[in-house]
Formats: sequence, C-alpha cells, structure tokens
Amino acid sequence: MLRSLTCVLLCALPAVANAQSGVRILPPEPAFNALYDARSLAMGGTFGAQGLTNDALMGNPAAMGGIPAYRVGLKGSWDPNLKDGYAGVSLVDSQAGAVMAGFSYHFASAGRGDDRRDAHIATAGTAFLLADWLIAGFSSHYIGMNGARKANALTGDGGVLLRFGRLLNLGVSAHNVIPIRNPDFPFYWMASMGLQLEVFNLAVDARMQPEREGSPYSLNSGLEISALRWLPIRGGYGYDFALREHTWSAGLGFSWGSGSLDFGYMRSIGGREKQQLAASLNIVLF
Repeated sequence: MLRSLTCVLLCALPAVANAQSGVRILPPEPAFNALYDARSLAMGGTFGAQGLTNDALMGNPAAMGGIPAYRVGLKGSWDPNLKDGYAGVSLVDSQAGAVMAGFSYHFASAGRGDDRRDAHIATAGTAFLLADWLIAGFSSHYIGMNGARKANALTGDGGVLLRFGRLLNLGVSAHNVIPIRNPDFPFYWMASMGLQLEVFNLAVDARMQPEREGSPYSLNSGLEISALRWLPIRGGYGYDFALREHTWSAGLGFSWGSGSLDFGYMRSIGGREKQQLAASLNIVLF
C-alpha cells in the first residue's frame, strides 16, 4: 500500500510542476504611478514639492498651494518602444484662500502583449493652508483597470509641505495608503525638495516603497534654467536602486503671462529601457 501511494505521488509531481509553471506573475508597472506633466518629466520625474503644474494632484497634494492660481492642464505621454502612454486633463483652484482643490482624470496603458492593462484614474484633492509656512493636502483616486489585471477600487494620498518663503519647499507624502491588492498601485513614501531662485529651479524627490524586492529606494532630480523667462530649459537624472536603472531627461517650455506649452523627453538605461515623449499645456485662467 505504501509503495503504491509513493508511486502515485511521484507520478503526480510533473503535473503539479507544469500547473505551477503555467501561472503568470505579472511584474508591477511603475508607469501608473508616474503620470508626470511634461515639465516634471523633463526635470527627471520630480513632482513632489514645487506645485508649479497640476500634477501636484498625483505627487504631493499639499503642493497644490505652491502658486496661487486657477489652472487648467492638458497632458499626454507616449513610449514608442514599449507602446506605453497616458493622457490627462486637470483643474486646480489654489487662489481662493486657505482651502485649495483640484480634479483630474487620466487614461493610462502599460504592459506588453498579454500583460497589457488599461487604467482609468479619477482624482479629487484638497489642501489646507494651516499657516504661512505649512500646507496639508489629501487626495482620493478612483481606479478602474481592465486587461491582464483588474481593479475597481478607491485609494488615496496625503502629504504636508513646509514653505520657507518663496525660496525653499520641503514635502513629505504617503501614496496609495488604502491597499487595493493591485501591485501596479503599491504603497510608498516620498520626500521632496524644491529650491526656486531667480534664474533656476532645483527639485529632488526620494521614494521609498517598503515591500519592494531588491531595494525600496529610488531618486529623481531635476534642474530648470530660465535665463530667458519665456524659454525655460530643463534637465534631470534619476536612479532606481532595485532595477539598477539610470534615467536621463531633458526638455523646454514656451511660457507667456497666462500659461505655458512644455515638452519633455526621458530615456532609461538598464532596467526597462524606456523612452518617453511628453507634451503639456497649462493655462492660468485667473
């Protein structure tokens, strides 16, 4: 009897192994958490501290108070190699007083072949001026995803921004704080710095994703030079410690009194080998 049972188990092992090997484990797509404006993309993917564009809604929501304005934004990005991309529209009101609010919608698509998934991301955010030097912000995201992964869930972000005059901003934010059991939207922390001088802006974002394999850290940095105020020139660098991926970026903008038209290009070396082209239009209504 024992010999018969042993033979049955040994014969079943190949079938079990084949069944296990047929299970596909999809890698997470960072693209769904990097819905940059073209300005931020050109500056290495930094969007946590300055709040100069509406992608503060997707970065640190407290940064919506970076500049008092009523702004409408349109943006889009495309990767000609991986065929990833996103498009978005946003509205932010940060000039009404101590309470700021914003709304955005993004459609994002990423992944290859059978791993491809499409996501609809609707965001509503608000920020509160607690003191001249302190802003707190919160945002909620509705995520609907189809394709290789499914989602129909709500999550959110929260953060604070410390302002030292108009020169220096420091921010800390937590992202996807409500677990939705979707690896494409992981929980992570971000610490940010924005230094704004007469001729140039410097921005740095450091991310920490606690449950990430390899290393939880990634770093993004960017510089904007505005020797000609109507023609800012930008560049950036980022490094992902888990993927060992270097990212270089560049871009420029055309600015006028009531808005800007921006372009950006980002290239990753090692890791995912991404190339990303982005354009955005920001209009200040009043």
